[in-house]
Amino acid sequence: MSDRTSAVPGWVVKLVRAADLYKFINDESATYIKDQLKYDAAPQRIGRDEWDVLTWLDANDPDPTFGVWVGELVHDVRSGLDQLVYALASENDNDPGEHTQFPIYDSEVLWVRDIEQRDPKRNPSPIRGVTDDEFAFIKAVQPYHLPNKKRAGHPLMQLLRMSNVDKHRTLHVAAIRAGAPTVVVYEPPGYIAIAKRSLAKPGTLVKAGAEIGRVKRRVIAIPPPGTQVQVRIQGNVELVFMQEGKPPIAGVNDLGLIISAARAIVKGLRRWDPPVPLPEDW
Repeated sequence: MSDRTSAVPGWVVKLVRAADLYKFINDESATYIKDQLKYDAAPQRIGRDEWDVLTWLDANDPDPTFGVWVGELVHDVRSGLDQLVYALASENDNDPGEHTQFPIYDSEVLWVRDIEQRDPKRNPSPIRGVTDDEFAFIKAVQPYHLPNKKRAGHPLMQLLRMSNVDKHRTLHVAAIRAGAPTVVVYEPPGYIAIAKRSLAKPGTLVKAGAEIGRVKRRVIAIPPPGTQVQVRIQGNVELVFMQEGKPPIAGVNDLGLIISAARAIVKGLRRWDPPVPLPEDW
């Protein structure tokens, strides 16, 4: 390792590595979806009407290594933030230890109990040793400030849950989650229009044979012999990650928001002198 690299704090290396992993996971997931995600449209008579029923075709399961990559990403972010707090306490001439870490709370009651009014008989607060300004910033970014229903979706709560699953439970399982189709059309145009449509609920996981939706045909003109008219759908899909048998915790887009949250925390807490070499896009 070069002298320049060895001079970089460990928390910086970890957070930069997490950002690189996100870019890699994002690219790999896009390739997987493009190669594997296929659907079929089969005509079906329902009552007096002719419908096309769209279903997902069978696809290879996502590579289990996605779980390894995601586990490394969340570990690097989580431990990077912990090490940042450790560095702050050290620079303030305080005594960090095994208790030192970046706290994440979705409950103000627990925050007050564990941080602001911590029983002196317990181990020290995880952020003992930070300055008043640093304390105020860490408090301000806590998920408990959001309305109750939105706290679970806060990037820091997703980070905490994913980290706990990876460390203490099992490898994250990857699956595909489909959003609402943004485009449903017949091609080539001019022959069949959509008279009515019924689509699956957004956020459902993609499984072979599962119905995407159904569209009722309205014939505008008879296509020339040999012309094949097909229904085409387009929408947002992404890989999501979860503990086996549990609902998804986060998707690829959420991983990007976790990285963004870490960036904001670093910018809010860190003042470098001399400057720490970070990539321009970090």
